[in-house]
Amino acid sequence: MANINEKNRFLRAKDLTPSDILTFANAGQWVQKEFVNPQSGIKEMNDIFEIGVHLNNDEGIKTISLNKSSRESLGNQYGAETEAWIGKQARGIKLPGDKTVIIPK
Repeated sequence: MANINEKNRFLRAKDLTPSDILTFANAGQWVQKEFVNPQSGIKEMNDIFEIGVHLNNDEGIKTISLNKSSRESLGNQYGAETEAWIGKQARGIKLPGDKTVIIPK
């Protein structure tokens, strides 16, 4: 049975504070998600990279989607194979225009 009061398992990058530390818990995976295009109103399928993280050393695992800038930043530091990211840390930085990028700590 599902508990609707359980904490959300998804973490939005824009909700991170400068003091939040993410520790990668798994290698992540590519998933297809349906989105509504804001300009056309048409439903589209997009490939999204999702990865599990511990937030501030919490034992629970949250899932966060990484945008292209975040994937590139983390890949440059930790390598393209995300298995190597497990146990590594990152943090979110806010950019102009309400965008957040996840970078290595």
